[in-house]
Amino acid sequence: MTRTLLLLVALYVVWRVATIFGRLREREVRSRQRRFGVEPLVRCGRCGAFLPEERVAYVGWWPLRRPVCRDGCHGGDGGHGHLA
Repeated sequence: MTRTLLLLVALYVVWRVATIFGRLREREVRSRQRRFGVEPLVRCGRCGAFLPEERVAYVGWWPLRRPVCRDGCHGGDGGHGHLA
């Protein structure tokens, strides 16, 4: 029981640290995009398309919240049809 509890606590700590580093990485990428004058893009969690922030809706709740296409995903276009 003690080993199981320690394993669960260790997994939770790793998950939290990964979440923090993921947010830092996302913030870094967005600041780099702004610095170079590129419009920040967000990747759709369903189809994988890169969209501007205003064309994205967030669904779910923390920690499963993810961005999706606001107008609905256009399946089969390989995620490239949104930027045209």
